[in-house]
Amino acid sequence: GLMTGFSHKNIIRVMKNPPLIAVVSSLMINFLIGGDALPSWIYTVMHPIAVSSIPLGLFISGAALAESAGALMKKGGLRVSVGSVVLRMFVIPAIMVLTVKFLPVSHELKMITAVQASMPAGMLTIAIIKYFGGDMETAVQTILTTTVVGLFTIPVWIELFSRFLS
Repeated sequence: GLMTGFSHKNIIRVMKNPPLIAVVSSLMINFLIGGDALPSWIYTVMHPIAVSSIPLGLFISGAALAESAGALMKKGGLRVSVGSVVLRMFVIPAIMVLTVKFLPVSHELKMITAVQASMPAGMLTIAIIKYFGGDMETAVQTILTTTVVGLFTIPVWIELFSRFLS
């Protein structure tokens, strides 16, 4: 579709995506020979890479946000910001908590789902937008505004969820 950027060209790009290849390869290795069957030197080599992945990801995300920091001032920026906050921080959590209330799953899983639904737009959005050539300014607006508003709404949602789902 138009919103997802679906095309045969994008499917090929996804199939050549290094993180996807790494995840699929890892799952295949784990399924076929198990994690214990790998030589210990592989864990020794991979540990520094694994430990540095989160700080590196935060650095790259921060650089991408800084690159588009002026997005909040663009024409129509307020409308995009308000719309993304209303949808991401109020509508989606409300729909999710109403849905999960009636599912036959544990209380813990209901709470996890509800809390996840109340989280702001994630930084992964930047990677997806850059990879598929989407509107970076809109993504930055959504991430920044939902993150700032989330500081206030997430605690309120958690309290409401715990009362409503118990």
